[in-house]
Amino acid sequence: MTEDEGTADLEIRRGKDAVFGDVKRVRLGSSPSTAGSALTKANRQVKRSAREEAAGVAFISITRPTERTALDDRTPADVQVFVDELTAELAGDHNRGIAAAIVYWDDVLIVDREADAGYFFRRRAAVIPHANPRSALAIPPEDLVPTAWFAAGVRPRMLDGTQWADLPVPEPRGRGSVVATPAFQQMNQTPVGVRTEHAIELFSNPDRVTTFPGNVLLATRDIAATPDFTLLGIASIRDDKTQISMVFKLYGVRRGADPESLLELFLSRYGIPVRVGDSLALLHPSVPAPTDGALVVIDNPPEQGFSHAVVEMGEAGPRTLHCVFGFDAGQYAARAKARSA
Repeated sequence: MTEDEGTADLEIRRGKDAVFGDVKRVRLGSSPSTAGSALTKANRQVKRSAREEAAGVAFISITRPTERTALDDRTPADVQVFVDELTAELAGDHNRGIAAAIVYWDDVLIVDREADAGYFFRRRAAVIPHANPRSALAIPPEDLVPTAWFAAGVRPRMLDGTQWADLPVPEPRGRGSVVATPAFQQMNQTPVGVRTEHAIELFSNPDRVTTFPGNVLLATRDIAATPDFTLLGIASIRDDKTQISMVFKLYGVRRGADPESLLELFLSRYGIPVRVGDSLALLHPSVPAPTDGALVVIDNPPEQGFSHAVVEMGEAGPRTLHCVFGFDAGQYAARAKARSA
């Protein structure tokens, strides 16, 4: 990241190769020309950072409200107008300092079942190459696409998008192959939440790691503090990225305990049985996704009941759920606040 006014936001390195990139945000409902203006500004800032003959990337974030949509591979109509505008801008000899524009947005699917709701989030992107860039990129633009992420919840008070209606959606943050997704960052905007940099450190340098089905990782890290605690984190590997979905603070636990034992301890304290199809359990390591109705159900959810699931998608929709569990977020937050006071 760079902080110099008027220069590119990013310098992305892979080995000896480097690409400058600039991030611009466009709000849904803006004129399509807003995307063109953002591209022109990104072109100017990349030119100031790169060599005169070099070209970079413009990351154009389309901020969309939480809404009901479909999880398919079509570009939403409200995003397509910006894609079309940028395609036209990059078809000629203008903005040649931008070798490609990467337009990205978030899809949200809400599946209701009486009082319960399943929330599914997916980061999507469209890569638009310049027809005549000043130079080719040292790193293919397809390798620079923000990684996809999925989450599911039942009455997810902590993940209720209206809580952040007036706040910008955070950009993915990471170090190397470890990424803290926007969902994780939003969910931890609470007094007892785990800071993003601490979550990234957990998966960058864990004390212990266990692999679950579906490329799900459990990691722990013992923290010396007053009082001492252990971080328990859950992440999934997608597109060669370790994408963090949840991290908890556990107090009063044995140092050096393996991640699966700590997850069992966490669920013994705060867990709520969750139903997937006909199966009811505190933890479903891996289970086929139901073909109709809600994917995950808490029969008698508390006020702040929350569920976690890593959703593996198939061609027809959700195929398999991994590391499925529910917990009382209110009880967890109250205890964490009391222990950290």
